[in-house]
Amino acid sequence: MGMENFFKKIITRVAFLTAGLLYLQKDMKFIQYKPLKIPRKMKKVLFGAVMLIIAISASAQSYKTSFGVNVGSFNGLSYKGFLTEHLVLQVDLGVNLEGTYGQVDLYTDGGVINSTSGLQTFYTCEFNPSLLYQAEIKSTDVASVSWFAGGGLNAGFLNKLELKKSHPTFKWGLHGIGGVEFQLAKAPVTFSLDFRPGYGMGTNTLKFEDKHATAVNSFFDWKAVVGIRYVFR
Repeated sequence: MGMENFFKKIITRVAFLTAGLLYLQKDMKFIQYKPLKIPRKMKKVLFGAVMLIIAISASAQSYKTSFGVNVGSFNGLSYKGFLTEHLVLQVDLGVNLEGTYGQVDLYTDGGVINSTSGLQTFYTCEFNPSLLYQAEIKSTDVASVSWFAGGGLNAGFLNKLELKKSHPTFKWGLHGIGGVEFQLAKAPVTFSLDFRPGYGMGTNTLKFEDKHATAVNSFFDWKAVVGIRYVFR
C-alpha cells in the first residue's frame, strides 16, 4: 500500500506540474529561450490527457470482492477481489471453446519425428488466475466505468474436437488481459468486457508408428469474455 501511494503521489505531482507548465509556457519571459509553439488544439489534448491521468491516479473502486459468471468464448465461474486500492486478484474457472492457429510436434528419444501446423479446434477446462491493475475512469448516477489490465497463468486440460478418441491433454499457458468494467450505482452488480491474448501449450504421451512419442501442441491462446458479478461491499 505504501509503495502504491508513493507512485500515486509522483504521478499526480508530475501531472499537475505538466499542466502548469503548459498553461504558463507562453508567459515565461524571464527564461532566455524561445517559447515552444504548441498549437491550441494540441494544448487542449495534452491538458485533457493530464487531467485524465490525475483522475485515474486518484480514484478507487468502491467494493472489495465480487463473484459471478463468465460468458463468451470462455464460460464458467469468476471471482474478483481487491488486494489494495488498485491491485486486483481475479480467478476464473471454466470451459473454453477455441478455434486458433497452432503447431503439433511429435518427439521421441531421437528428436522430432513429425510436425504439423494449421487451424485447430478444441475445448479446454482450465483454471485462470490473473493479477490486474484497475482504476476508475468516470462515475455517474447510473454507473461507474473502470479500466483494467494485467496478466496471469492458465492450467487445465485440452481435448481436440476433430479426434473421436481424443485423450485429455494437460494444458498450460500465459495470458495478458485488458478490458472495462461497469459497476451499477443502484444495484450490487458489475458487468465487464475483456480480451485475453496469450500463449498456450498442451502435452500428451501417445503411440506413433509403434513408437512411444510425446505430442507438444503450441498455439495462440485467446479469449473474449463478458463477466457478470454480484458485489460484496
